[in-house]
Amino acid sequence: MQISAKTDYAVRALLSLAAREPELVKIDTVVTEQGLPRKFVEAILGELRRAGLVRSQRGADGGYALARPSREITLGSILRAVDGP
Repeated sequence: MQISAKTDYAVRALLSLAAREPELVKIDTVVTEQGLPRKFVEAILGELRRAGLVRSQRGADGGYALARPSREITLGSILRAVDGP
């Protein structure tokens, strides 16, 4: 199976969040840790938030975190969130 770069980036971003679960993680941490383009990560995290896979909090102490336990997030749900059904 071949996955898109967008899905690859989404999985990598979620892995960064899962490693720090349940803490809030700033986008800069994900970008630096995974070596991904910031604008792309911002867009992907927005899609994952709308799909209910991540939650966000605004403000100086804000960031992103998984919306549910990592064991409940499947590769299929990530694929559907960023590439459609």
